[in-house]
Amino acid sequence: MINRNKDFVDEFEFFLDKFKRKENFNLLRFSDGELFIMLKKSIRLGRIFVKVDGSIKGIMNHPEWDRKDFDPVKDYEFSERLIKSFKYRSSEYYVGRSCKCCVDEKLWDKETSILGSDHDNITWSNILLNSNYPLFMDRFYPEIKKRKAFLICNEKANLSGHDWIIDTIKIKSNDFKNLEPINHIKKIITDQNLKNQVFLFSASSFSNIAQYELAKFAPHNTYIDIGTTLSYELNIPAKRDYLKAYYEGGLIINNCIWS
Repeated sequence: MINRNKDFVDEFEFFLDKFKRKENFNLLRFSDGELFIMLKKSIRLGRIFVKVDGSIKGIMNHPEWDRKDFDPVKDYEFSERLIKSFKYRSSEYYVGRSCKCCVDEKLWDKETSILGSDHDNITWSNILLNSNYPLFMDRFYPEIKKRKAFLICNEKANLSGHDWIIDTIKIKSNDFKNLEPINHIKKIITDQNLKNQVFLFSASSFSNIAQYELAKFAPHNTYIDIGTTLSYELNIPAKRDYLKAYYEGGLIINNCIWS
């Protein structure tokens, strides 16, 4: 039985309230890129284009830190581990999935077939983005600054002036399939006996598998995939419509819908 209401703003408030009450939880994001990886489709986010299974899906200038390559044959094991992180169920482990307004219905149905039955710990992949992004910047980000956090992000990020960052684990550009940093994070948690701490992830699909492993290893902390929400703050801007709308006065992105 599904008990939680699926309203885009209410869902944002649900996670913000948990964060403010210092309840530990794990919030993951599975967007279209993760879906393509789980479907074993090749991906290339190059300098000027996006290719999926060899077909150009868009023309876009991706800076070095935003480029990605996935080979479904060579990276098969990574895909399988990503599926495990998508299907895992545990209390306070929230899986953000795509919505029909952000991927077409055919892809949404394929994602549903991987996921299996709906349940209360399924939410939006975009819960902190799109029309909720101003809420994130105005209300969630200040709470993060108050509590302070460990940050897992791209090596190009400029961390100066961000005294809310306790420590950083940096991921090399287009190196999201390298899972070795997970062991480093686990060592930090063990060596410092960390509990009730916040870990923010902005590391592509690495984030999903890392958060899955940490959910089992140390569930007594909070792990949030913040995606590209702070890319401008960290001086590694990503080409995303919601960021353009917020920082450059572009079109306002509507609320995401559940079905």
